Amino acid sequence: MQIYKIYMNQSVLNITEILPNDAKSVQVIDSKGFNIKKLYQQVLQKTDNQELYLLTKNPKKWIKKFCSKYRVIKAAGGIVKNNKKEFLFIYRLGKWDLPKGKLDKKEKTKHAAIREVQEECGVKILPNIKKLRDSYHIYLQNNHIVIKKTSWYAMKVKGNPKLIPQLDEGITDAKWVSKQDVKSILKNTYSLIEDLTKDFIKA
Repeated sequence: MQIYKIYMNQSVLNITEILPNDAKSVQVIDSKGFNIKKLYQQVLQKTDNQELYLLTKNPKKWIKKFCSKYRVIKAAGGIVKNNKKEFLFIYRLGKWDLPKGKLDKKEKTKHAAIREVQEECGVKILPNIKKLRDSYHIYLQNNHIVIKKTSWYAMKVKGNPKLIPQLDEGITDAKWVSKQDVKSILKNTYSLIEDLTKDFIKA
């Protein structure tokens, strides 16, 4: 089943054809007259994290049309694993995160993902990386909706290199985390990072 996720702070709007069997306590959004700005403002007023669903016959076509209506900023990042099967996390703005950043002009997402991880963490990424998925995050800028589309890749490094956080990018810590300790990291992160990490570990 194809699902596209649009993240709004800690809430998620799932674009899919049918509701998954394990969906609980969800709100279904009517696709007719759908207004993302209004929905986003409603989400901001809520204190709890919401799991929202918009049902459509062709999720891929819907998300493509949706993105064509707004300004889209492209970014790329990675989930990095070392030879001890530990995962790389960075600490920025009071939250655990994954290394990522905006594409340079005419830069390919794959190259941007490698560059950003290497710059933000001071490691050398091995060349064979694998595309995981794209994520969509929306926010308001000058009262206009902006979509940040991030392409995520699975990456590896040789050995267990020392991490050097890029302080001028607001990264105050970077560390390798074992699979057993990932759960504690995910208690203080974003919905997007939590979903992406859980999906990757399961794969």
